Amino acid sequence: MGKQYNFLLAGSIAFLILLFVLTLHVPFFWDAVSKSVRATWLYNHDFNSLVVPTQLNSGHPPLWETLLALSWKIGGRTIEVSRLLLLVFNMGVFWQLIRFIKSNKAATVPFLAVILVLIEPTLLAQSTIINNDMMLLFFTLLGLNSISKNQKILFAVALTGVLFSNLRGVSVFASLLVIDFLFYRFKLKEKEQKFLGVSYIFPMLIFGAFLAYQQVVLGWFIKAPGHSHREIARFGHILKNIAVILKSMLESGRLFVFLPLGLLIIQILRLKKWEILSAENKRLIISFFVFFLIFSALFVIMTNPLGPRYYMICFLIATLLFLNLTFEFVQHIRWKKSLTGIAFFGYLTAHLWIWPATIAQAWDSTLAYLHYFPLKNKMELYVSEKGLDKTEIGTNLNFNEPEYIDLKAPATVQHSKLDLSQNQYVIFSNIENSTSDEEIHILRNNWKLEKSFCQMGVFIELYKNPKLP
Repeated sequence: MGKQYNFLLAGSIAFLILLFVLTLHVPFFWDAVSKSVRATWLYNHDFNSLVVPTQLNSGHPPLWETLLALSWKIGGRTIEVSRLLLLVFNMGVFWQLIRFIKSNKAATVPFLAVILVLIEPTLLAQSTIINNDMMLLFFTLLGLNSISKNQKILFAVALTGVLFSNLRGVSVFASLLVIDFLFYRFKLKEKEQKFLGVSYIFPMLIFGAFLAYQQVVLGWFIKAPGHSHREIARFGHILKNIAVILKSMLESGRLFVFLPLGLLIIQILRLKKWEILSAENKRLIISFFVFFLIFSALFVIMTNPLGPRYYMICFLIATLLFLNLTFEFVQHIRWKKSLTGIAFFGYLTAHLWIWPATIAQAWDSTLAYLHYFPLKNKMELYVSEKGLDKTEIGTNLNFNEPEYIDLKAPATVQHSKLDLSQNQYVIFSNIENSTSDEEIHILRNNWKLEKSFCQMGVFIELYKNPKLP
């Protein structure tokens, strides 16, 4: 791979191990909790089925859950073992990402500048969350690298992996197919210009067999009966999805990458410089727009909530393309350094960007979420010390599933669902997006704030209903 890139890989692995140690006891978070639920079912039932029951199933292939359950069988059902599995895929992601950078970095880009790609905020946040997104990203990057180098067997493995990582893998599969064809059509591969048609056969056959199996066992596939997600969105929801996508592209420091990148691409197209672009930049531009357009065409028309992590591969490609175009087409060295420096500043400080509580935030795309767990522990201790009845405390936070979040014993007493007309107390935090703006306004203006804990913009608050004794 080259001495510099081997050094970068070794440094990345050391960083990931340090991150593993620092987050060793951080529990399941956000959507990852549902994966813990399914993995627990597979673990408890000794893998007697390849799919979990309908009441626990949202249609996704359970590869990640199966790997989690297997790791628990081997090492014990603990957070630490779960994080060890995540560490394996994290290392795989950075290995493939560095290979991707090496193949597509312009010669004019200083070597150390590529660290910008490795510190992309959503990438770092996801590398600490015990979810299947890093597994999906690993297979996606493996697929991209295999296309450029015409590695048929590895490409087939990558395609199978993306299909079984998540249903979003179908859109990744389609994107890789289009990218493979366009690279072949425009002669952009590093080696022989071949279309890897044979590599698609096995992944489609095995995925089709899995869907048939799920249909036989559960009576459905792809969309679970009564599941509110994956419905066709109405016009208003489509507009909302478009706004969410645009917001995702610009928040967490990405404003300082996408804004100059957009201006550079417009300038290149205006001056008709496409012909003089290097093969590396053409590959990056094609890959970005194929992923972005296919993802968006699917996500925009669906009711499934959107998250920045869905576009993680786009963010990584765009960051490398930003570096390439900046150092190739920006004339003055001062501007090159300024643009790169501002981008580094944006990515490094992205985890400090906290929206007001009334604006939904993708907490699984920022390391800021890590501040929540010590605050949650403090609040639970406070409630216990005050002797408050948990059944009278309403909240939209997940306090009721320690057996899936912390892999501990089930809760003996359950908190109530947030209902301002019934709750005597309410626990609210900006770490969740379920509490409506109206409810937040009522809590802050009409209820009594009993206790608040805050850390780096993340807070958790206990309110008392002034109308109840």
